[in-house]
Amino acid sequence: PGLDAVWSADDLASWAEQEDNHAAAIIRDGLDHDHPVSAVGKRLAGQELVDAARTSLGREQFDALCPGDEAVEVGPLAMGRDPLVDRHTDQLARTMAGRLQALVLDTRQIIRALQEEADEPGEETQAWHEGTRVGTGRATTARGPVFHRVTLDQDDRVLQWRAVAPTDWHFAPQGPVARTLQGRSASHSAQLAIAGFDPCAPWTLERDAEA
Repeated sequence: PGLDAVWSADDLASWAEQEDNHAAAIIRDGLDHDHPVSAVGKRLAGQELVDAARTSLGREQFDALCPGDEAVEVGPLAMGRDPLVDRHTDQLARTMAGRLQALVLDTRQIIRALQEEADEPGEETQAWHEGTRVGTGRATTARGPVFHRVTLDQDDRVLQWRAVAPTDWHFAPQGPVARTLQGRSASHSAQLAIAGFDPCAPWTLERDAEA
């Protein structure tokens, strides 16, 4: 409620102070414990991300836990589906709270799309032929696009299935999350930083003895 009137960072902060819901609490917590964030990786979206995902899935030595050769961010901040996120992507990327704000604003855009039935199949290519009996498909989720690649045998049975999701890009070794956590000792701050990348599974944070 009330997010339709949010069109600036100040509007969003005011909304979070006035509202009593989970999304507002997330933003308040992020702002109360905010820290600047250095560059954490290349932001990919649209055709550039499609190309990177198809290349990764097509590799002979595919590794879902390390899908690319560089740190890549593909979530709500990179997608920029909400107009406010799209206009202020670079500004939001500079702080830990910025990604939490992008998460909430992207949810606003999802609600709008559902209400307006704007996200209809066929508006954008969602599947690609990779060769005989091989294809890649994309499903855009709240945490970013998920790609699946399926290979069929001569009897149309699944011979091979591969997938790469936003969590795989974000939590790869030396990926955006690892870079964000470098030098961050406060446990709560680290938890908020991880939440900004929206992991899709339960997780725990363990530090090396030298950290």
